Amino acid sequence: MSHVRTAQTGLNPPARSMLRLVSVGAENCAETQVCGAAGSSVQGREDIFDIRPIRPADSELIVAALGYTSDETYYRRFHTAKRYFSPKELKYLTDVDGKMHVALVAGERGEHPRLAAVARFSMDPKNPLEGELAICVHDPFRRQGLGAQMLGRLHDEASSRGVTQLRAM
Repeated sequence: MSHVRTAQTGLNPPARSMLRLVSVGAENCAETQVCGAAGSSVQGREDIFDIRPIRPADSELIVAALGYTSDETYYRRFHTAKRYFSPKELKYLTDVDGKMHVALVAGERGEHPRLAAVARFSMDPKNPLEGELAICVHDPFRRQGLGAQMLGRLHDEASSRGVTQLRAM
């Protein structure tokens, strides 16, 4: 499990928040600049992807993504191979409250958009300063900076709700 801690820098106004990545049991941590843009498009890729909150109708995109996402990718995200999603799973993944459970999707622009990535966090009900995050970038959209963009946007969403630490398994 690793942790993402947010800390504000004391630099000039254009300075951005920093994420502290800490592995449980490890002595070392790494800081990385948040790459998320405030807008709704992926920085540098505005003509290809839009990032927005997930909605229940996105269950169709999630099901369609089974056709172009590898078992390995789903195993890394869900800790099991996914060949289908039950109605209960789709409801959990898409019908979020936007407060305690926040999810963003990155979708291709165009006539027949595909789901490119999903990022989410759930706040810890016992400690509202902490939450658990998950990100899945579907295979055809890897190595385009989308994961960093999704993490940046998720960081912004968490910070706006007072969350100071996100955990990832």
